[in-house]
Formats: sequence, C-alpha cells, structure tokens
Amino acid sequence: MHPDLNGNTEANIRGMKWLNSLRDVHLEMAKMLNVEPSKILYVGNSKKYDVAGSHSAGMKCAYLVPFRKRLFKKIIKEPEICFSNYRQLQDIVLQ
Repeated sequence: MHPDLNGNTEANIRGMKWLNSLRDVHLEMAKMLNVEPSKILYVGNSKKYDVAGSHSAGMKCAYLVPFRKRLFKKIIKEPEICFSNYRQLQDIVLQ
C-alpha cells in the first residue's frame, strides 16, 4: 500500500471528488498508489463510471455484472473481464 494512503484507501479515494473527470480520478488513484495505470486492473460494477473511467486512464477493467444483466443475458463487451462473483474473478485472475 502506498504510504500516503495511511491505511484508509476508501476515505482517500472519496476525497478526490473535487477532480473534474473520471479520467483524472483514475489517474490520481494510480499516482497515489505509485503504479502505472496500464498495470492496474480496476474492478467495478458500473459500465458508465468504472469501465469508462478506467479505460480513459489506460487501465484494464474487471466488471461485476449485475444480476439483472445476467438474468436478461445482456453482454457487456467493453471490459477485459466480466464476472458474476468474486470467486470467479479470483479464478480468472490466477489462471
């Protein structure tokens, strides 16, 4: 963990609300973690914010497909990984 985060990642990420764009938020997160954006797999459940934001910053994205989208078999093609539960994500990432 990056030393500037002081063990409170969620609070620090919330504190970035003043940034104007999704891209800036994701780039600032990468900077805080001291990791190149291309080395980050961003995990989220919002196509509009998580997938679009991570891609605009040059990150890869794992998308937690909501139950209603799975139920109606709506396929999301933009993220690199789509998963329905975290155990499935773990299996995919560790392959």
